[in-house]
Amino acid sequence: MKIYRVLLSLIMLMGATLACDLGKVQDTVKAVSKAVDLLQEISESGTWKYTTEGIEALDKANGFAAEATLTSGETTATGESITQINRQVLWSISADAQGDSMLSITQSDTVLQYLTVDKKRYLVNADGTYSCDDTTDEADIFAGNVGDLFVQYSADAIGVQAISVAEQQSTNESVNGFTTTKYRLVSKLQDALDILKDVDSDDLKKSIADVPPFFIDGTIYIDNATKALIRFEATYSDLDRKEGNTFIFNVTALGNQPDYTAPDPSKITKACGS
Repeated sequence: MKIYRVLLSLIMLMGATLACDLGKVQDTVKAVSKAVDLLQEISESGTWKYTTEGIEALDKANGFAAEATLTSGETTATGESITQINRQVLWSISADAQGDSMLSITQSDTVLQYLTVDKKRYLVNADGTYSCDDTTDEADIFAGNVGDLFVQYSADAIGVQAISVAEQQSTNESVNGFTTTKYRLVSKLQDALDILKDVDSDDLKKSIADVPPFFIDGTIYIDNATKALIRFEATYSDLDRKEGNTFIFNVTALGNQPDYTAPDPSKITKACGS
């Protein structure tokens, strides 16, 4: 991610400026101090922190069901909405108390279903048989679990989670039958860029120039009882290219999921190794 490379360059620049004039050193010290404060804020209330902790709480629930939609395409000039869809992925999962799951992924006209039991993943064939899925790159099937889903989304929406914070809006929002606390996503990318502008460095100026104007908006809903992530919705747009995406993740149930077991051996056309 470009902005993290920029911040890393800023910290490393501290040592390089010690051989320079005092004024430049003082400017860099001030910028580094501001950058450290910003990173501390992101660490304490960052979107990624709330998302990660919410997913961990979800995994501790007695099973759950969730669905997600990732839509990308051309956007309005302001980046607030998509006007032409270029790609859309529909993703849903039902996981039992042991972490075994049934997953469905729809892209274009292709619908794929996967059964995962004891960390062995099977592709559910159209005829009802099962074949071991030995995909080594999770991105090849888009995402095999909720954690992978958010990693995949982060790759498609630079900065929404990694360099934004979640500001509490309310503590009594009803979402999908759960009483939740609502947080609004607030980008800190411009704050980071403003900090870097205080440093007299051609490399940093070039890095800043490489970061496109952007639009980021979104909300997170955390279940008050379990602290599980219930809903995540966000929009990210590159205003130079007028391209962006929207992402919506919804937990529709906690508990009360089927108990998933390994397929009948007679229905397995390709077995998984031990």
